[in-house]
Amino acid sequence: MVADKLIGFPKSLREAQLKILPSIAFGSAFLNNTPLVAMMIPVIRDMSRATWISVSKLFIPLSFASILGGASTLIGTSTNLIIAGLVLDEIAAGNTSVPGLRLLNIFDPTWVGLPVAVVGLAYIVFLSARLLPKLKILDALGEERRLYQAEFVVDPQSPLIGKTLEEAGFANPVGYELSAFEHPEEPLPEEPPQKPILIKLNKIRRRVIPASLVSVLSDDTESEDDVLQAGDVLTFVATVDSLPELWRTIGLSPLNAPVSMDAPPHTHRLVEVVVAPGHPAIGKLVRDLPTREDPPYKAKLVALSRHGRPPAGPIQDVRIEAGDNVILEVDDEFFYENRNELEYLIARRLRGYRIQRTDRAVAALLITLGMIVSATFGWLTMLNASLLAGLLMMATGCLSFRNAGRSVDFGTLIVLASAVGMASAVSASGLSDQIADLLAAIGGGNPYIALASIFVGTSLLANMTTNAAAAAVMFPISISLAASLQMNFMPFAIILMMGSSAFISPASYQTNLMVYGPGGYKFMDFVKVGLPLTVIVGVISIRQHLGSLRLQGLLADGDDH
Repeated sequence: MVADKLIGFPKSLREAQLKILPSIAFGSAFLNNTPLVAMMIPVIRDMSRATWISVSKLFIPLSFASILGGASTLIGTSTNLIIAGLVLDEIAAGNTSVPGLRLLNIFDPTWVGLPVAVVGLAYIVFLSARLLPKLKILDALGEERRLYQAEFVVDPQSPLIGKTLEEAGFANPVGYELSAFEHPEEPLPEEPPQKPILIKLNKIRRRVIPASLVSVLSDDTESEDDVLQAGDVLTFVATVDSLPELWRTIGLSPLNAPVSMDAPPHTHRLVEVVVAPGHPAIGKLVRDLPTREDPPYKAKLVALSRHGRPPAGPIQDVRIEAGDNVILEVDDEFFYENRNELEYLIARRLRGYRIQRTDRAVAALLITLGMIVSATFGWLTMLNASLLAGLLMMATGCLSFRNAGRSVDFGTLIVLASAVGMASAVSASGLSDQIADLLAAIGGGNPYIALASIFVGTSLLANMTTNAAAAAVMFPISISLAASLQMNFMPFAIILMMGSSAFISPASYQTNLMVYGPGGYKFMDFVKVGLPLTVIVGVISIRQHLGSLRLQGLLADGDDH
């Protein structure tokens, strides 16, 4: 819902980046950027299909914007939390040799991270398009693939109501096309009916819109008939790959729903089936379904294909035949019914697609804001605030206990725990003191050079390994260097956070790896865009600390050039 409001269907790449990147950066400052990028990948892919903007121009900027935003607060990325945890360990161990060692606040990184994010986003918006390749968009309808006919109805309280076909994203789609657009003669009631109703097509004012006409609809030529209303029926011709995206569009429901489904929509699944010769529906019209008074399972007919082609007329007028390919929306009962083995020759679940649940959106937003506010003002520690927020998410039904367990990324936890162990080894072995002495000797005791060396070392390690490992290894070195220079440690802590932002290698940061495949990138694409961005981040981060260093008397007025 947020993406639909903020992004819509931009006219150009620049407009798309200006709508997407600042929003992602802001969101990443308070939410883990990995799931945020995961949620935005299909949103950008769908927008690209509708606007013909190349996804390769957007996916690397998406990842980099999330990294920039995540580095600007303590909770924006796990690396910042690791550094805060290591600082806490030093304080608990009674380390008094390092000046300025204190607990980190949620917004301590912001005074450096915010200008870094602003300049970094400006660089991405104005220069990245020239450095990134253009991925050719293929029209899936041009391939020899099975085509389905799907019919959807606009829900009574759909967010699509009042939008034109272009604003809704149906004017220039890829993978499907709108073949008919129909208005009901009588408006639907505002409240959904208690029982499902098959909308009879003879009560609908039918307007068949050719694909060529749909593609040129615009705000300048729109009429009242081109604006979506409650009860409108949209008929699509689509491939099996594009159907799930249509099905999960908020505000659209399958038209052909002969029985009511008790389970909530977000638990429903899509299956592709082939009707067997012994199915009781054979010879029956779709409008006359179901064929039993008490169906063993409940389903909605989403789409139908016969001999690889969509039917000529409305699906409700189709008489079921053996061998028909059908896409059904079903609940869990379908998968436990033995009859399916006799009624369908093939039943294949379309995985990875679910209807988004929106009824708890406000509660989830309020809980998240409460967590941020309570941690910001020090009412709760970050750990207690996040644990309480997670508990409230489950108590209010925003998240099931089962999904909460699945959402824990144990691989990431193991990597983070191992990184903390590496930090202890580097410190206990004396390696951190030796490296710190070497850096201090190279820099001649100049704090400016000390900060630069920590940033460069952290950045190199982050791009060769992972950001968590880099921060953990460089932390004890930073502690030793700050102690030898008798310099406030806070600038080093913030530099560690900024240097851990890995932009150069796709394998060094999880969001980079997530967009690597969908964007069709090569390794050098990250280098071309990420290397200048790393330099920008380093220069701004270090210069932001100049005032602090002068206040400490560690830097003369002429040493900053």
